[in-house]
Amino acid sequence: MVVLNQLLHLLCRGLPSYLTEAKPWSQPEHQSLCNAMANLVEDRQMYADRVAKAILDRGGYPDPGQFPLEYTSLNEVSMEYLVHELIDSLRADMEILQGYSAQLAEIRPLHALVEEIIGNTKGHREILEKVIKG
Repeated sequence: MVVLNQLLHLLCRGLPSYLTEAKPWSQPEHQSLCNAMANLVEDRQMYADRVAKAILDRGGYPDPGQFPLEYTSLNEVSMEYLVHELIDSLRADMEILQGYSAQLAEIRPLHALVEEIIGNTKGHREILEKVIKG
């Protein structure tokens, strides 16, 4: 159950979700970047709903926790800067997700869900990298 709540925290309180709520300053020409980030967060919310259901199905209580305090230091920076931070955070998330996948290897449906999240995260990271390259 602990790993599922850790997964829920990553999905709900990771940097992508924080940036969507904080709404960093961006120029009109960064609209494709903002759209890509919104799509990422939408997918993460869909996965968070599935993880929360898995927790409830196992008799647990979903607890996404709070945003990390260090994210507040990003409140005054532009989207141009943040996209690089976001891509780095997605790389780190993928490593964390690999660990969750290993921990859930014995529970096929949850293992498959984490593997799906890994693939989705990789896809979103690649989209963001393409967007910043223009």
